[in-house]
Amino acid sequence: MELHRTTKGKIAESLVLTRLLEHGLEVFAACVDVKGVDFVARAENGQFVEIQVKGVSSQRDPAWFQLQTKEDPEKLSQRPYFVIGVTADREFWVFPPEVFFNRAFSNISTNDKGITTIDLNLATKPRNADGRNRDRLAHLRENWESLLKRSLAE
Repeated sequence: MELHRTTKGKIAESLVLTRLLEHGLEVFAACVDVKGVDFVARAENGQFVEIQVKGVSSQRDPAWFQLQTKEDPEKLSQRPYFVIGVTADREFWVFPPEVFFNRAFSNISTNDKGITTIDLNLATKPRNADGRNRDRLAHLRENWESLLKRSLAE
């Protein structure tokens, strides 16, 4: 029996929560996901980072992370807003905002209703890029250290 995509999303969030706690972060879960923030974590310097978890709901695209927002991606890229992707094989990818919201790695488009979709697919090779995203971003796999160091003060 195939799990519902919402169930898969909650599983991904639980896996990420476990990893965050294992890395010694103090983590606060959002009661309601209105602004695309699943967790807030206190970084080593006492400041907070926002975390959005993206799990893969299909084996067809096992490493394709998609985020939809009404917020300006440029503004999101300036915040301490991390997207943590969990692949179908349960690899953890810790994307800082300057990567996830960067057109060099993600396809970003806005529809006529003002909803922006950001697609980051590890299997693809973006235009004008020297290789697939998986290879270009390999340093972000299991890169919990970047999240530990980031803060609102930066």
